[in-house]
Amino acid sequence: MHIPKDIIQTLKHTTSVVCPYCNKIADLKTGKDIYPHRTDLYNKYFYECPKCKARCGCHGSTKKPLGTLASPKLRKIRQQAHEVFDKLWNTYKPKYTRSEAYEALTKHLNLTKEETHIAQFDYYQCEKTIIWSEHEQQ
Repeated sequence: MHIPKDIIQTLKHTTSVVCPYCNKIADLKTGKDIYPHRTDLYNKYFYECPKCKARCGCHGSTKKPLGTLASPKLRKIRQQAHEVFDKLWNTYKPKYTRSEAYEALTKHLNLTKEETHIAQFDYYQCEKTIIWSEHEQQ
């Protein structure tokens, strides 16, 4: 199948976020829509599936997704993974610099640097990150 170059260029600059759970196209929403009690998030963007409510945030004030849409269960374990992992580099006396911590996690999970983002991890990768991070803190 041949796709014209102008269509390819348009697709490269179009952000359609598809829900991995139900294959619906996610809606772009503001923090005010998602978290009305958090005024600090009002100017941030989020993608949310209109059917199953899986969601993810966006980089800064852009509309670029931080990762993949996540169910409440996956969001919770991603938050836990970040909390434990970040202690390796974001503490008073860190074991690693931030880049060293991500490099070590990349090797442990056998991923590429581009794949090593907790916001893109599945449940199993989050579990492995938590276990590894806790072991590294000992």
